[in-house]
Amino acid sequence: MGGRMALAADIKVGGRYLHLYSVHFESGRTNDRFRDDQALELAEDAREKPHGVIIGGDMNTSEYLDDLRNGTEPDGATRAFRRAGYADAHAGLPPEARITTPSGVAIDLLFGKGGAFTGAGIGTPEQWGALSDHYPVWARVRLEQPSEDNGQDDTRSRLLARIRRIRYLRRLRLLERAGLGGGPVPERPLVG
Repeated sequence: MGGRMALAADIKVGGRYLHLYSVHFESGRTNDRFRDDQALELAEDAREKPHGVIIGGDMNTSEYLDDLRNGTEPDGATRAFRRAGYADAHAGLPPEARITTPSGVAIDLLFGKGGAFTGAGIGTPEQWGALSDHYPVWARVRLEQPSEDNGQDDTRSRLLARIRRIRYLRRLRLLERAGLGGGPVPERPLVG
């Protein structure tokens, strides 16, 4: 699904786990379908996680700022996360405070589930504009209490994630063979 996607990691904070995805979705208006599919794939991968999940990064969601201004929902990538129960870390900010690039769009986003965002912010152009073509985004998170049976849940979760990854790679190979893919396909699963 395109040439970009995500990096995933589990971190332990105190006695609790948090699953993180750092994303860089496809860019450009012609790649809306790829972005939507990438978001759906991540939401599906994270569905079985027994602990909190944060998905964040450059989602290239050029329509999202208009969605926030107009109360609409045509941006498929962010819609996939919201419909899967993810909260937008910056939902409390007005649309104009959500801009994350000098071009005036909100494409660097944080979504979370299994915890609560207790504060969030976006860097200002004055402070960060000379360092990057994206402004930093951040959030504080309060995690839910850990599950009583994390060992079994983690093993099951990893197994299910590996199965989904194998299925995903098979679909990518089929798309590549049909000339519809966007880049090389890894030869073996990268999970577990």
